[in-house]
Amino acid sequence: MQSKAFGVALSVLAIFLAVQAVGGIMNWSKSEIPTNTISVEGTGDAFAIPDVGTFSVSVTKDAKTVAEAQSLMTGVMNPIIDSLKSGGIAEKDIKTESYNINPKYDYRAVDCAPTNYCPSQQILTGYEVTESVFVKVRDISKAGDILNNIGKLGATNVSGLTFSVDNPDIQKKSARGTAIEMAKTKADELAKALGVRLVRIVNFSEGSNSPYYSAMYDKAVSYSAGAPAASPILPAGETKFTSNVTITYEIK
Repeated sequence: MQSKAFGVALSVLAIFLAVQAVGGIMNWSKSEIPTNTISVEGTGDAFAIPDVGTFSVSVTKDAKTVAEAQSLMTGVMNPIIDSLKSGGIAEKDIKTESYNINPKYDYRAVDCAPTNYCPSQQILTGYEVTESVFVKVRDISKAGDILNNIGKLGATNVSGLTFSVDNPDIQKKSARGTAIEMAKTKADELAKALGVRLVRIVNFSEGSNSPYYSAMYDKAVSYSAGAPAASPILPAGETKFTSNVTITYEIK
């Protein structure tokens, strides 16, 4: 009986301690989470001149056999890659995006007699091979000449030409700092207008700090044998970085 009574006592004690602990946590939480707050927003911009350009170049060839189509495609793409390297593009900045081999079919009607119903028949006519390469140009003053050269060498398509900042950390930090200062100034002004005092920052969040590229060429460029020999002029423009922050203050 004593053992049973002792066990019941321990259970009651454990329940009591658990209730006290929960109550303590709730009281602590209530005291730590401020109920009187104000939130302010700030926006900051930073600008930089792009220092790298990127684009994709592809070559497509078709022939009766896979081997022949591959040979034709390689005969164009390999000189293009060699031209990129001789133009100052490092090997690490030339990356294969895709290499595809696809069959080509033609649909022809078979003998219609005697019902005049003419079903079509799928006939293999050859194969198409396409290789696409991603290129990063670190000296953007050479971008026009590079594109001109690969066009002369028989590139089928060039797409996604974009100028950007290779290491944007400095601009992002600058934009964030401007946004924070704006938010802090707003908080000071708002506190004075309300007749309250700022105690401490209880929350901070930052929205998109993505750059806006003012020079981007989304349209693909297709080359032909009659393409002009002059190198295109490719203005790099200016890149804008924007930071949006929200700061929440406890007030008294």
